[in-house]
Amino acid sequence: MSSTIDKIISLEFSMFQNVQNVGGRACCQDNYLTFRIMRASQFEVWTDDMLESYLRDLTAAKASDENLIFEKYAYMMHDRCPEEYAGLENSLPPISEEKLSLVNLIVAAHVSWMDALAASYPALLTNARPIHTGSDNRMCVSSETYLRCELLTYSMHTLDLYAKYVLQCLKNGTNLNRLILLNTVEKYQFHSLDEAEERLTQKIPGLTIVSLPSPAN
Repeated sequence: MSSTIDKIISLEFSMFQNVQNVGGRACCQDNYLTFRIMRASQFEVWTDDMLESYLRDLTAAKASDENLIFEKYAYMMHDRCPEEYAGLENSLPPISEEKLSLVNLIVAAHVSWMDALAASYPALLTNARPIHTGSDNRMCVSSETYLRCELLTYSMHTLDLYAKYVLQCLKNGTNLNRLILLNTVEKYQFHSLDEAEERLTQKIPGLTIVSLPSPAN
C-alpha cells in the first residue's frame, strides 16, 4: 500500500502548508523529509483498510475545502491556548460522544504502549515528545494530546477500523508504538532500537533522531 501512503502524505503535507501559525510560518512546514519520515513510520503499521479509509477522509476534506491538519492543531489549543482556541472553536466540527469514546480507547492503548517503551528505551523516548497530557504547555504538546487531537479529525469509519485494530493488537500483545519507533530509527539508518538507544545514550555529537511520532508527527 505504498502508493496509498504516498497519496496520504501528499495530501497531508499540502494541508500542512496552509496552516497559519500564530507566530508565523513554522520551520517544520519547510521540512518535508522529516514530515515524510514521521508520517510514513506511522502509516506503515496500519492495515490496508485503515489507510484507504483515511485517504477517503483526506480526499473528502480537500473537496470541501476542509483542512484536517489545521483542525488537529486547533484542537491542541483547547487547554494550552484557550483565548486563541475560543476564536477558532466555531470553525471546528462538533465532536460526538461516540467519536470521543473511540478516540479515548485508542489514545489509552497508545499511552500504555509508550509508557512500556519508555521503560525499555529511555534515551529514545527522552528524545521524543513527553508522553502524557500533564506535560503540555504553550511551547510543547505531549504525544497523548497530539494523538487525541489528530484522531478527532478522523471519520467515524476510520476510527472504528482503528479501534478494532488496537483491540486486536492488545489481544495479541503487539505494541504498535514499538513498530512505529522501529520504522523511524530504521529510516535514520539504524538497524534496531537497541542500536539507536545505545548511540543516543553515548550522546554522540551531531546525532539527532526525531523519534516516536505520537504516533503522529
